[in-house]
Amino acid sequence: MLKNLGVKIRIVRESLHLTQEQVSKGTGLSSEFISLIEKGERFPSLDSIEKISNYLNKNTSYFFEEEQDPFEMMMKDKGITKAMKSELKTFRKYCQEYMHMENTLRNTVEEAPLYSGASPEAMADEERKRLGLGIQPVRDVFSLIESNGLRILRQNIKKGVEIAGAFVYFKEHKAGFALINTAQSYSKQLITAAHEYCHYLKDREFICILDNTDIFVDDYLPLYPSREKFAHLFSLNFLVPDARIKWFVNKELQKKKMKIEDIIRLKRNLEMPIEIVLKALLRIKYISASEYKEYSKTDYLDYEKSLFGYIKAEKAPYEKKAKVIPSDRYKTLAVKVLKKGNSG
Repeated sequence: MLKNLGVKIRIVRESLHLTQEQVSKGTGLSSEFISLIEKGERFPSLDSIEKISNYLNKNTSYFFEEEQDPFEMMMKDKGITKAMKSELKTFRKYCQEYMHMENTLRNTVEEAPLYSGASPEAMADEERKRLGLGIQPVRDVFSLIESNGLRILRQNIKKGVEIAGAFVYFKEHKAGFALINTAQSYSKQLITAAHEYCHYLKDREFICILDNTDIFVDDYLPLYPSREKFAHLFSLNFLVPDARIKWFVNKELQKKKMKIEDIIRLKRNLEMPIEIVLKALLRIKYISASEYKEYSKTDYLDYEKSLFGYIKAEKAPYEKKAKVIPSDRYKTLAVKVLKKGNSG
């Protein structure tokens, strides 16, 4: 209990970007005492715990609750089918192996900040600014979010198993993981990755979230918790900001009325899937809802070839038959662990 209490206090403090000295000033307790508590070497009185809890904006009971495995919590959900559980076992094993390698090598990733309160558009803009992305589209979202603390597994999930993605967070290890279903179209994989990144940035306290494929259906999205609509809007704004679309339209097209050939030119310039481009244009009202439906049904590949003579590929950079696609960082850690074992 003493160790868990200290770990929880440290995790909450760091998630709020507070130093031990700041907690000391805010609670009237010495910074040395705060340090000993976090290390599990001193047990504070109930009065001290209450002071710390109030300063960190947490209920006192939070620090005494027993940590639960995010997968155990996920499996208890009544909506989880046997087929889903079977697929999630692969993801769980990946998470365990990943954390084991990080602990063995003492090589972890610095966490991204924890956001609260902002609108999805404002949060996407703020995170893009933090990452120094300017107005450029996020083309390699998998590598970007992994380097910012959200570890990725791309997994080919069986047809009929309604999993678009999943997010789990291990509080004690300060480790977030996202599952991306590679059986989806590449555009949906990009959106799912950014969607799970939003959960990581904003919803870590939930520790586990399973996203159904219905999150891509506008009519079904309102049926889910409000955090899902928030994450969906964040994902679209994060991948392609409005400013980038407006810049291209003003510079290259000099008009707001978009025709299919204009949309294809934009798609090639952004190097993003047409589905994401259309959603962005609809969002900033450069096309209407009826035009969005019409263009979504258009065979743009033949159209693109007729206009430019060749098609810029829009396919995922991996072998589709692969069951799992570990991240590059996972593979790098695996090699280091193997070398360490051989040298030991």
